[in-house]
Amino acid sequence: MTISFEELEKTFQQYVARFFNGEPTNDYHIDLKLRHSLRVYELARRIVHEENLDEETARQACIAALLHDTGRFEQYRRYATFHDPSSENHARLGITALLSSSLTKGLSRRERRCLLGAVFLHNVRDLPPRLREPLGTVTRVVRDSDKLDIIPVVLEHLSAGAAASPVVTLGIEPAPNQYTHSIYQQVLAGQSADYQAMRWYNDFRLLVLGWIADLNFTAAKRIYRMRGYAEALFQDLPDIPEMRRLHETVDQRLGPSSKA
Repeated sequence: MTISFEELEKTFQQYVARFFNGEPTNDYHIDLKLRHSLRVYELARRIVHEENLDEETARQACIAALLHDTGRFEQYRRYATFHDPSSENHARLGITALLSSSLTKGLSRRERRCLLGAVFLHNVRDLPPRLREPLGTVTRVVRDSDKLDIIPVVLEHLSAGAAASPVVTLGIEPAPNQYTHSIYQQVLAGQSADYQAMRWYNDFRLLVLGWIADLNFTAAKRIYRMRGYAEALFQDLPDIPEMRRLHETVDQRLGPSSKA
């Protein structure tokens, strides 16, 4: 019998519950990723609906969206960080968690195979070309949904006066007028920015703006624009000619505004 989304979500929440231990900092970060996973799932549902994807692909995309960050919980328990380079690749941890838990129970062999592939690929810098279907579409839905939900978390933690968690901001430093030129150039050129080069809050803002060029679906770009993410990010970047030039480029990449 095919598992329903309601049953899968219940099983996922039961899995995550074991990582809460009553310690405030731990529980805050576990809850942060739980809520993130649930919102990414909802965003995926919206994207597959607006893009009118076929029923099988839509179902697999939503399953992968819900479970894409399963490895984050074990990552935080082991290392107290979400920073892959100083711990482990959370996608690989996710594969191990999915294979060693009951989270994939009730999924067909085809769904399980697609899920594992999408989890493995959801955080790579660039997707390999010519992915087989439905894995390619499923992975792109997850990547778009994931990016869209991370943005308000980044905005919240990078805002002036915020009690930013270094786990979320990856240990970079606030400096209103500082940014890394190589990251700016990558974003301006429509390339994936290098996480390892980030030093300042503005680098994180630029990196997130760069995600626009990597969004795969018109629905995702529409959500990005209509939620005002670009304007919020530029508001805290220095008002200099370079940033104004980037602002014009970002507007062109997002395409025309339409009702959200």
